[in-house]
Amino acid sequence: MERNIYDVMFENYKDLVGINELREMLGGIGRNKAYGLLKSNKIKHVKIGSNYKIPKKCVIEYLQNAQNVADEHTQAMV
Repeated sequence: MERNIYDVMFENYKDLVGINELREMLGGIGRNKAYGLLKSNKIKHVKIGSNYKIPKKCVIEYLQNAQNVADEHTQAMV
């Protein structure tokens, strides 16, 4: 099975990450932006008490979807 670039980039992260790891994975975004992505359900997650746990695969799916949208916009401009 072919590994995608995100699997390689994030291989050192656990399968379930917290808010700080999410921020790192998304290029060092701010805390408010990270919580906003979770609260708007743009990234699937589980809330346990006051803690958010995010499956690594959901972060990868979010990035892949963002890349697909960017590719579509680029194609439309050509």
